[in-house]
This record gives sequence, structure tokens and C-alpha cells, in this order.
Amino acid sequence: MLHGFSELDAGGVGLIMTDAAVEMGAADVGRSGFALLYHISRESDGSSIAKVQTGMACFDYAAQKVCRLPERLGGILRPSEKVF
Repeated sequence: MLHGFSELDAGGVGLIMTDAAVEMGAADVGRSGFALLYHISRESDGSSIAKVQTGMACFDYAAQKVCRLPERLGGILRPSEKVF
């Protein structure tokens, strides 16, 4: 909640996101994780608004520990190009 507003109550009305354009890719694929890259740009002139990177770890919730990146997932991520 920011300034007392939420998605369900923004000054008495709810908000629904109707459009978002985000380029996304993967990088730094390793033994047990990878990075997701996001690039947000203004559609009208292509100027960069934000560049974000999140680190992702593969996790076995049953064993409560970080685990090896599944081969199938790694095969999908490796060909990706950076969006930065």
C-alpha cells in the first residue's frame, strides 16, 4: 500500500492494469539459478523507463533446500538474449 492506496481502493475506485509492454530475457544461467532481466520502455518514443534484474534460485520445497536447475528449464533459458 502506498500513501493509503491499494489496487482495490485507490481513492474509492479499484484499478485494473489494461496494458503493459515489458521486454524480458534470461542471463547468468548457472547450476541452481539464473537471472531474469526486464526492460520497460515508452512505446511512443522507445526511451528507456526502467531496467530490472531479479535473481532466481531453484528450490525444492519438500527438502527445504536450493537444488539443481532442471535440464528442461535450462535448455529454454540458455538461448535467451539479454534485454539490456
